[in-house]
Amino acid sequence: MKLLENLDRKKLTSWCESQLDGVQPFFYNSVDIRNSGHKIAPVDTNLFPAGFNNLSAEAIESASEEAKTYFGKYSPKVKKIAILAENFSRNKFYWDNISALKTIINRAGYDVCITTDDANMPEIVEGNSGEIKLEKFTAIKADLIIANKDFSSGANTAILKTTIPIIPSPDMGWHTRRKSQHFNSYDAVARDFAEHFSFDPWLISTLHQKCGKIDFKKGEGFECLADNANNLLAEIRRKYREYNIESDPYLFIKADSGTFGMGIMTIKSIMEITEMNKKLRNKMDRIKEGVQNTEVIIQEGVPTINKLDGKPAEPFLYCINGEPIGAILRVNENRDEFANLNSAGMTFEPMQCAQIAEPCEFSPLGIIARLASLAAIHEAANMETAQPVRKIN
Repeated sequence: MKLLENLDRKKLTSWCESQLDGVQPFFYNSVDIRNSGHKIAPVDTNLFPAGFNNLSAEAIESASEEAKTYFGKYSPKVKKIAILAENFSRNKFYWDNISALKTIINRAGYDVCITTDDANMPEIVEGNSGEIKLEKFTAIKADLIIANKDFSSGANTAILKTTIPIIPSPDMGWHTRRKSQHFNSYDAVARDFAEHFSFDPWLISTLHQKCGKIDFKKGEGFECLADNANNLLAEIRRKYREYNIESDPYLFIKADSGTFGMGIMTIKSIMEITEMNKKLRNKMDRIKEGVQNTEVIIQEGVPTINKLDGKPAEPFLYCINGEPIGAILRVNENRDEFANLNSAGMTFEPMQCAQIAEPCEFSPLGIIARLASLAAIHEAANMETAQPVRKIN
């Protein structure tokens, strides 16, 4: 996107450094980004990212360098690190992700062990690239735990009792975190950034509203959905007229918490809400680990212009220490450019930094990822339940 490609790099670096002055970034995060040609914006930010096995060799090396910088600054006494994994004993691709994350931290100069908080997990799990030994959580000897599970159902007793510091904090899990809070924080960051560089923040953000107390099975709370969707569509149409965009606007309705592409639908008319069939209501009713979906974010849809071999695609960037280290392209031949691509049929392709600009942090994708990473810091500061971001000795 030309708007971001033409920014003065010194001015950009200075602004980003000023925002991080005295603030500790998250160890890692990933950011899903959609580029429609007329705008580029984050559509999701994950604080417990998986998929590291899909990164390029170059990105793995950059990740190790940033990890070394992060631990050297914020955890200088740490020598051994435990990775707290999800309880996915049969998901080989997830364990490939854990292996890649272990490689990143090993190359940064640290001993690494792998653990889960499920006492019934086997001692050995299988990834596509080989076996992984799991250590019992209550028996691990580590100076720091990196959580690679999103705590959709909260933290169990073992997690709550441990004296070993855990990053990111379990308090930032999906049992408390809300996407609407994140995008409120992102909007504030985007406004400051756009004002500093003199352009419309809508070009790097999405309009959104929240609805709570929804019961999809019973069809209750749909008035909020219909009213807010109608208002958002009208607001997007006004922006489209301002920028001479001829296509019709549309919206994503998403679970306000959770991941894995669950609890998501698209609409172009409020009739799609009022006439929602039973099958779709049931699909929207439950998210990961069977948690009921009672709160949603209604978010401006951004069609993707990215394609791979004619198939719709979208990039998501990985950040460590608040800095983009590499990208993956999510591709889904079963969907179109308007749809949620995080669904059945998706595949992943690593993106080299040269594909998004060199270096990553100055590319349009990298800039958006840096802004989303900043927004996550503000989001945590605004969450009453979240533990403060602190320096670990």
